[in-house]
Amino acid sequence: MTLEEWATKWWQWAYSQPKGSNPLVDDIGGNLCKTGQDNERVWYLAGSLANNSEIKRSCTVPLEKAILFPVIVAECSISNTNWWNNLFVNSMDKLWKVCNAQIVKLKTKVDNHSVNPIYVKSSKMFELIFPHNNVKNAEVGKTQSVNKGYWLMIKPLPEGIHNITSFAVDSHNFRSNVTYYLTVK
Repeated sequence: MTLEEWATKWWQWAYSQPKGSNPLVDDIGGNLCKTGQDNERVWYLAGSLANNSEIKRSCTVPLEKAILFPVIVAECSISNTNWWNNLFVNSMDKLWKVCNAQIVKLKTKVDNHSVNPIYVKSSKMFELIFPHNNVKNAEVGKTQSVNKGYWLMIKPLPEGIHNITSFAVDSHNFRSNVTYYLTVK
């Protein structure tokens, strides 16, 4: 699979969980890290929906799983474009006009070593399904979406303690500051 395909799967995973069990809003340190982790090859880490917050989470990751981490990413779907209510949108170009932030600062480390995340932008729209009580407060059901941003796909880490840190700022002044303390076993 390509990183774009994994990013799509990550968004589908992230938005498939209701607020109460969604790792994106886990502010108690990583207790929701295992939620929905049914992929055989890749373990998804949640980023942050909170602007200007320092997020610190601990998580146990199974040995021999790659890790997908959203350093700073954006998703724009038909459901969050209020001025398009009741209008069928079939154009990625229209969604990209809404989803237009640029990255102005980016620092990412794995085990205290600087790494360069990879930029991914949707080449086609993909389907999201929002449950009741979802983190976007979006209408329940299916919608079409696009995404872009910087991602880390980390090969399986050796058994032991690891950390991932990221700090990023976009042109809309959204700041993401996330640290994961990982136990791989």
